[in-house]
Amino acid sequence: MPGDNYERELCNLFRNAGWHAQRAGSSGGGTSADLPDVTIAKNGKGFAIEAKTVAKDETYIYVDKDEVRALKRYADAYGMVPLIAGRWKRTREWHFWVPERMERTDSGTYRGAQDDHTRRVAVVDEEDVPTPEWLTESVMSALTAAGLDASC
Repeated sequence: MPGDNYERELCNLFRNAGWHAQRAGSSGGGTSADLPDVTIAKNGKGFAIEAKTVAKDETYIYVDKDEVRALKRYADAYGMVPLIAGRWKRTREWHFWVPERMERTDSGTYRGAQDDHTRRVAVVDEEDVPTPEWLTESVMSALTAAGLDASC
């Protein structure tokens, strides 16, 4: 399944739970603008999401540091919280990280592991979409634990 189909799946997951969700049609290329793959919002809280998928047998999801910088610039400009969403193919779960809590490689690339229970802030699937309050609380706790501003 192409990457944009996973982004649509992520949008539908949140829309079906009553969130406002949209996919940026030009994310990942075709423009020099800082665009996240997906934005979601509900009850006055907004999240800018960079979505990544990898093969089921991969250990990590990697996100280039320049992609994270662009995501943060966009999120800051719109008063949103940046999130990385990762999905291992042939699984139904989406994993979420606040970039500041992710591991970093020696070259500065961000990475998240499927079994990372200490850095990851949420795991959701079609049966378990988080409420805005739960997701916001999870993300804000992660930001606070990382010593970062948790205002949104």
